[in-house]
Amino acid sequence: MVAFSLIVTGKARRGDAQTPMECNHDSPDGGIRVPLIARWPGKIKPAAVSGQAGYFGDMLATFCELAGVPLPAGRDSLSLVPTLLEKGTQKQHEYLYWEFHEAPGLPGGKGFSQAVLLEGRWKGIRMYRRSAPIVLYDLKNDLSEKQDVAGTHSEIVERIARLMQTARSDSPQWPIVDAPEPGAKSGQ
Repeated sequence: MVAFSLIVTGKARRGDAQTPMECNHDSPDGGIRVPLIARWPGKIKPAAVSGQAGYFGDMLATFCELAGVPLPAGRDSLSLVPTLLEKGTQKQHEYLYWEFHEAPGLPGGKGFSQAVLLEGRWKGIRMYRRSAPIVLYDLKNDLSEKQDVAGTHSEIVERIARLMQTARSDSPQWPIVDAPEPGAKSGQ
């Protein structure tokens, strides 16, 4: 099997003819929702398309299954083999969570800049500070992420906020350091 994932660099404007999403590494789905293209003659159906959500870590479980070796303990990786081969039942992540640590205003630009949680059709984003409000998008009805629906879905925002508190593992390489308040100088 040959597989690769396309990561778009540069920036396209939201709503361009090619995409309803911005194409950068920020939280809009244009920088997160990237294709996995796989080819395996006789195994993977040509031109098959799937809406399966996963993350790069899922490739570990996928390759372990294909190689017939056990997945190392303690991994949250799910094999994508059922989706790729269109056989069996595809396990799903309860949610996907990621953070960016490129906050402006901190030494070296390092610090918490975004936390994003994807749960089915819902995507919650918290920017720059752990205390910042969560912006909520309904990706089923608003793939372009133009309409924040947090005000009309408080129960979903509360659930995403709880998940954001427990989803991360503390790491000395990726500590949460809040960005300065807007208008504040570094060190204040």
